[in-house]
Amino acid sequence: MSTLYRRGLTAEQLAVAARLLRIQAIAVFYVGVLQLSTTFLQAHNKSHRPVINLVVGACVKVGLTPVLVRTIGVYGAACATAACYAVAALLTTRSAFKTGAIKVLVSTTVVEVGVDVPEATTVVVYDADRFGLSE
Repeated sequence: MSTLYRRGLTAEQLAVAARLLRIQAIAVFYVGVLQLSTTFLQAHNKSHRPVINLVVGACVKVGLTPVLVRTIGVYGAACATAACYAVAALLTTRSAFKTGAIKVLVSTTVVEVGVDVPEATTVVVYDADRFGLSE
């Protein structure tokens, strides 16, 4: 970065910019997931769901930004943006799975209680003993 902005920025300013870009890189991943899931929902005539999910994500950003900015400074705004897109992407992906637009859902180690998806015929839990799910 210093080769691009040699004039006018101090080393400290460059360090802040680099950290902000690292945080925003997380948001870029979720924007890609959001776009892909939105495409699947649009193909199944459910184009309203991604809009609703993005509004929910925007509400998360509006709620988180003041809190995070007060606690961690300017980095809080970047974190709130990443959270906004993460929420919107996860909700849209879940909607796409529930409507049948996506046939495979890959999840994290979080196991949601009461998942009601009739189309799910197989659930594979890797290292189930770590979660108290095996005997």
